[in-house]
Amino acid sequence: MTTTFKVGKIDGIHVRDLHVNVDDRGILVELMRDDWCDEYFNKISLKQIYLVANKTKAVRAFHKHDRLVDYFCIIQGNGKFVFVDDRPDSKTFENMEIINVTDQRLQLITVPTGVFHGWKADIGTILISGASTLYKGENKAFGLDEFRIPWDTYGAGVWETQNK
Repeated sequence: MTTTFKVGKIDGIHVRDLHVNVDDRGILVELMRDDWCDEYFNKISLKQIYLVANKTKAVRAFHKHDRLVDYFCIIQGNGKFVFVDDRPDSKTFENMEIINVTDQRLQLITVPTGVFHGWKADIGTILISGASTLYKGENKAFGLDEFRIPWDTYGAGVWETQNK
């Protein structure tokens, strides 16, 4: 595993701003729609949705998938996502991209296969995630499509925040 990286965009990481519909009852946000017709969304079908809530400011990192595409949306709180392209055939191989997300600007992040990713969030942050395949396949009959490396592989400093 190399620890050399370049800071920059990663081919295949896609962030879509989401529209918040507000009325006297509250809000409604479409997180994913099949008819959005873009290269990031229509290639895959959604097979799993889950919710993650943080009790601490723990770092959940790093892992990548060979078959699974992840979708992330923070619906409450704030989070910092770190992505590192580990695809040797990618034009952005070894690039690192950092994306800060807040519930004040709802966004959907698409993470392609072969990209290491992780996140750190404030206490009380809630993330909704979708996956293009089932983690262990139908009836959990297959091995986990996940390769993990330590959370500080690219330096513990990537998880620090800047006070301004």
